[in-house]
Amino acid sequence: MTVRYRYDPFGRRIAKTVTEGPNSQTTYYLNGDSALLAEANEAGQITKAYGFNPNTHDAEEELWSTDPVWQADIHNGSLTSSQTRYHYITTDHLGTPILATDKSGNKTWRGYSQAFGHTGLEAGNSTQINRRFPGQYWDKETGLHQNFFRDYSPARGRYIQSDPIGIYSDVNIYAYSFNGPIIYFDPYGLFGMDDIWGGVYWVTGGWSPSQNTVNFAAGFGDGIISTLTFGFVSGQRIRDELDIDGSVNMCSAIYKGGRITGATLTLMANATGAIPKTLTHFTTRSGARGIMENGIRASRGGFFGGGRYASY
Repeated sequence: MTVRYRYDPFGRRIAKTVTEGPNSQTTYYLNGDSALLAEANEAGQITKAYGFNPNTHDAEEELWSTDPVWQADIHNGSLTSSQTRYHYITTDHLGTPILATDKSGNKTWRGYSQAFGHTGLEAGNSTQINRRFPGQYWDKETGLHQNFFRDYSPARGRYIQSDPIGIYSDVNIYAYSFNGPIIYFDPYGLFGMDDIWGGVYWVTGGWSPSQNTVNFAAGFGDGIISTLTFGFVSGQRIRDELDIDGSVNMCSAIYKGGRITGATLTLMANATGAIPKTLTHFTTRSGARGIMENGIRASRGGFFGGGRYASY
């Protein structure tokens, strides 16, 4: 057996051809901005379609999520055919499908996902659900999960391609979501987020801060830390210990302005005996994880309400 894949200029898979001896079969994939919308056969007929929950916050940005709400097994290319079957998908807390039911609530598919994504299928399933972790598609032929920019091996709990930015992301350039797949997920094979940060990401349309924002935030935090500890603890030392310094430019005017602002606000709050709990929490080791290159990373329970996030 040989399997060939084709991709569009944006890196999205558009076709898969499976060849066994003299026989071959091609499946075409129709993609939206952020997710797979449908599959078609060689005759151009739609064979599967996927429905997603629209982002009602801003319909013009990030209209679709990576977690399907339903899958339709289409008869003769018609969504409205009486023989087309709709399967309504229930997911776990991260968005991995675990159950599908028909319109009457009868079970049509059941999968048991292990920690690193291998899914055991229940006997008697009447349909095939290929969606796995958010943004992933199971290839039966290889056992791999196609994860947009990379392919993931659930058997190994690792990607089979290295991280596109190399060791700037992690020492282990093949790791999936900080090696914490029960808490974190990676919809594009590029960055990890938890369920809380996932919500923030979709609502904001994938926001990541500018370099000036990175510098100001780092300076602001350093000003608070230095003031509260009377200069005995530096924010730079904390970032170095946690290996999250990224591209903070401590010589920039923006960083210095942020540091002065943080120190001034802390002194004013201290003088009135009203230091906000949020700012106090920001200075703890278990709070803000700091600022890193072209993104932010916050530890669970930290300043941003729980999460660990990095964008490239």
